[in-house]
Amino acid sequence: MEKRNLSFLICTGFYQKEIDNAFKVYKKFPPGIVLLFSDNITGVEEVKDLCKEIKKIKGKPLIAIDMEGGKVNRLKNIFGEKPSAKEYGKWEEDKVEKMAHQWACEMKEIGIDIDFAPCVDLGPVKGGTGLEGRVLSDNFEEVIRKGLAFLKGLHKGGIFGCIKHFPGLGPSEVDSHLKLPIVNLSKKELKKHFEIFKILKSYSPILMAAHCIYKSFDEKFPASLSKKIIKKIKPYKGLVISDDLEMGALSSYGSVAERVYLSLKAGCDMVIISHNFYEIEMIVKKFDFKGKINNYILWKRRTIKNVERTFAARY
Repeated sequence: MEKRNLSFLICTGFYQKEIDNAFKVYKKFPPGIVLLFSDNITGVEEVKDLCKEIKKIKGKPLIAIDMEGGKVNRLKNIFGEKPSAKEYGKWEEDKVEKMAHQWACEMKEIGIDIDFAPCVDLGPVKGGTGLEGRVLSDNFEEVIRKGLAFLKGLHKGGIFGCIKHFPGLGPSEVDSHLKLPIVNLSKKELKKHFEIFKILKSYSPILMAAHCIYKSFDEKFPASLSKKIIKKIKPYKGLVISDDLEMGALSSYGSVAERVYLSLKAGCDMVIISHNFYEIEMIVKKFDFKGKINNYILWKRRTIKNVERTFAARY
């Protein structure tokens, strides 16, 4: 297998003004997933055309977006405002499922395959963490029920869901987009946070690892770079993907390329580098994770079949 296919292990995006340069890179080093942002959402027909062009790239990359509702709504320009997780977390499960199914149908219609949602972090959350309005509940059972309903609605609409941020950002005190959160809770105190992901992993084809240090498990590395923590969710037939490696939380862990290496080495199956697509060639030439390519290809085939059978992402 060609070494350049290591690019399949990367999920990346681009600013709309850089689209031509991004596609030049993608044609040589095709990503496994292309992540769209609000900047790329310029109109319904324009997004459809963009997704069609992305699908022409070798390997037919999957197309993802962050669509949680509330303040994390990348499709607001074309589909308008959506309720936040805090709002629909108070609804009955059937209503949450119906809403997620509607969103999935809208996403599928324009060419999107993956929604990096729901957030199943357990509240309460503190101000300044970036999680305000994004968690479903402060109650363990409610997070599981509403998270499962959201996943079910997505999958019935043909969209792959993703539970995040493993093993739970609820106890964090800073925004990982800016700084590295450090959680000092004991293993016993963290058990409920971990347990949500262990229960829901059987229903979600993708799981996203958080940039947060959990000192009772690993004092050196955040979850997204920690073999000690990633192995706690294995075995898992889904795809473990890192949160965006460009985030400020990882500023002390070397270059983006070095973070990619650390994350894949720790056990993530795939990594997100949100806009630095121009680094893909160097990353591919520098590192070697050939076995992971086969794992990604098998995951993609199996997951597409599962989601086509509606809510069958249980493996």
